[in-house]
Amino acid sequence: MRKLLLVLAVVLTGCQTTGGSTVGSGPITLSPVIQNYFDKYLANHGSIFAVAIDGRSGLNYYYCPDVQCREHVGERQLVIDGCEEISQGVPCKIYAVRDKIVWDFDGPPLQ
Repeated sequence: MRKLLLVLAVVLTGCQTTGGSTVGSGPITLSPVIQNYFDKYLANHGSIFAVAIDGRSGLNYYYCPDVQCREHVGERQLVIDGCEEISQGVPCKIYAVRDKIVWDFDGPPLQ
């Protein structure tokens, strides 16, 4: 029973769509290039969009064409890792999940 509860807790944690340390916070302005990619992400019904905290470098997103597809444990980190590889070490955070911007603009700036 305890094993089942642990597995359930891990699965539910992976299904969260807002909050958590993977979501960006603070002021951010997307560069025109990154904004263009975000517009394409929205048009293609992407699942997770990450951007470097400078808003100018790196981006990565996860796309699942199946409408029944759900976010799985670890996908956020995979998207962030890919973004940070592109941004050459500038930290990345989640900007949007599906069509909802989850970045906390009123939160403390990330460093």
